[in-house]
Amino acid sequence: MIVGILFALCAGLFVGVQGIFNRHVNMKVSSWAATAFILATGSIASLVVGLLLDGTAIFNFSDMKPAYWLFGLVGIGVIFCTMTAMRKIGPTKTIVIGVIAQLTTSMIFDMTGFLVLPKVTLEWTHIAGLLLMIVGIYLFNYQKKETNA
Repeated sequence: MIVGILFALCAGLFVGVQGIFNRHVNMKVSSWAATAFILATGSIASLVVGLLLDGTAIFNFSDMKPAYWLFGLVGIGVIFCTMTAMRKIGPTKTIVIGVIAQLTTSMIFDMTGFLVLPKVTLEWTHIAGLLLMIVGIYLFNYQKKETNA
């Protein structure tokens, strides 16, 4: 479990840092060009690291359902929407709102067993935690308007 928590913390760190890098790319080119660039560089890096760590075993897709080939298209939506949001509201708000959307979606998928996930019972603590995060985001982003004297 500790290893999983460490990887989750690293993922959050990477998302925060990537958001800043992506914003810089997005300021120079369109969101679509930024999306293509980010996916291309990520694909090349994944391929190189995968080959170094796992060798040609990374190309074994024999147990993968054909529908799963389309799931990579979701990444296009993730990056394009993130790039566009960062341009409009900045990296911090984009990431925070994105995390709430992820938690909400994951909670719904867990409750319904969507995509063959094991069903999880919704408890009041799940809803309370989500609402607490939403309130926290509001407080984090609340800015009192200053009046010039």
